[in-house]
Amino acid sequence: MTEDVPRAPERTPDERHAGARTLRVLSVVLPGLVLGTLVASWIVAYEPTSPGRWLWAVDSLVGVAAGLVIASLVVTLLRSHERPAWRTTISCGGALVLAAICVVMFEADKFTAVGLFDQRKPAPLADALQDAADDAAFVAAEFLETGRSGDLPTGSWTSFMGDTVEFEFQWQRNAAGIVAIASPRGAVPKGQDGRSRRRQALPNGMIGVPLDHYMRRFDQTQKARFMSAIVEPFYRSTDSFCRGVLGPIVDWAKAHAGRLPDAATAAKLLADVPTEYRASLPRSIRDDADGSDGSRTPGTSASVGNPRSPDVMLAIQRATYVVTSHAGIFRVVVQCRLETDLLDGGPRSVDGSITLTGTAGGLMGIGRDASGDLDGPFRQAERLLETAKAPTSSERRAPTSGTEGRTSPEPTAPATAK
Repeated sequence: MTEDVPRAPERTPDERHAGARTLRVLSVVLPGLVLGTLVASWIVAYEPTSPGRWLWAVDSLVGVAAGLVIASLVVTLLRSHERPAWRTTISCGGALVLAAICVVMFEADKFTAVGLFDQRKPAPLADALQDAADDAAFVAAEFLETGRSGDLPTGSWTSFMGDTVEFEFQWQRNAAGIVAIASPRGAVPKGQDGRSRRRQALPNGMIGVPLDHYMRRFDQTQKARFMSAIVEPFYRSTDSFCRGVLGPIVDWAKAHAGRLPDAATAAKLLADVPTEYRASLPRSIRDDADGSDGSRTPGTSASVGNPRSPDVMLAIQRATYVVTSHAGIFRVVVQCRLETDLLDGGPRSVDGSITLTGTAGGLMGIGRDASGDLDGPFRQAERLLETAKAPTSSERRAPTSGTEGRTSPEPTAPATAK
């Protein structure tokens, strides 16, 4: 004898219709919620005031969106018995597309939050310390030049996670003027270089940087940025130009107990410097831009392996040595031609002058413009490029050869470098 097993009561037609209506509503609402959640995650990631610790919120929102996608897929399968197979297939495909969007947004949100597409991510602590040392050195340089005392700047650095490090500053006298030192106060976050940074203040109101300052600057602040390779030739050519022009005079001074050469000796030294300073995009990038036969693709960089077609070229036409009124500091005023094939609108060229300041101790002087930005040879070249135009066929002459007309053999009157 068998016992009767109680059966679950069958659903009434009204209950079945209500369940079907619920599934239909969910099939519409869930994809909308997925898209809304992804938009919210993007807003949180892109919000400039969002600290790095908010990444958990970004990841959580994308995780919720992924969960909603799974729920949408389940609803689609539950409705499969009452819908044509082709509609179920389309709905499943839509759910898979939403899943793929979740994966893409998960990565895109993080890239946006850490600053791949903009400058949201703060510079490393070491760079912030060096910039702070530069600011303190300019205050010291103004004191040396004018005698006016100023307050040491205050500064701090905030990490991507929202942690703040305060800076402290010192001035120390040395033979060249004053050394400004910026140091972190308190604990340094893990993974950051908290060593003190120094900058030399010069008695002419400038700061002194190494002759290879521009490639160091590129490595520190530009190399890791998106599309950094496009600006590398400008840094590289300017760096070679500064070292090529100032280097021989600095080397002569070091070999003569720190004494600067007279104008005639300097003219001979400058007569032997290279006349052209060329730089091109990395080969891997230029390979993509060039045609398969090695010819240049219109609107792209110069052809690979063609030494006559660099992406940036700075050609010296005349270099004039100037002894300044500040001991151990000199200037070289260079009349030059700047050509580039990296600007919109095709090749450009411009003639102008760039003034380089050097010290007998081997430093290059850099000042500030009216807006407070660094105003060295690189910025002067940028201003020249702002006026550059596409050269005519008659202007595109062969590169300068020899050294005639490039130096000034006559002694020049003393002038104060600014």
